[in-house]
Amino acid sequence: MGILLTARALQGLAAALTLVVALSMVRDAAQGVRAAQLFALLMTIEGLAPVLAPTIGGFVDQHFGWRAVLLVLAGLAAIALANSTVNLRETLPVETRSSLRLGTVLSTYKRIAKDAGFLLPALGLSAVFFFLFGYIGGAPFIYQGHFDLDANTFGLVFGERDFPSCSVPSSLDAP
Repeated sequence: MGILLTARALQGLAAALTLVVALSMVRDAAQGVRAAQLFALLMTIEGLAPVLAPTIGGFVDQHFGWRAVLLVLAGLAAIALANSTVNLRETLPVETRSSLRLGTVLSTYKRIAKDAGFLLPALGLSAVFFFLFGYIGGAPFIYQGHFDLDANTFGLVFGERDFPSCSVPSSLDAP
């Protein structure tokens, strides 16, 4: 059990780092409207993934068992690792890189902690994701524990219920 928990913690860390790396790459390689388009695409993916994952995971679990869910995740991780190894290059130019010394890192964090123009929006966005992932993490206990839904049905209900909340409102949604 300890190995599975450790592997799951590493998987979560890798998933979190994926978004950070992608956002950093956009910042390094794009500007203006193109950067805004790429940031919007990444945020759409970030919003859709936690909604679609329970639907897909529930289907895989229901039809192939929980071990298959882990195998699918391992397969996706292997594909991402191979793709990153072959196609991902450093996007930050050499002249703008900073050294990875403890003093430099600490002074950068000190500067960030004092920058209200960065910190306040970052805290607001963090709060949004805190509640989003709190809901995503708690939903299985409510839907499956209280309403006795199996994994496949939970995934479908969760995806159907929450997918519209991630979409951009259109003029048809207006009262």
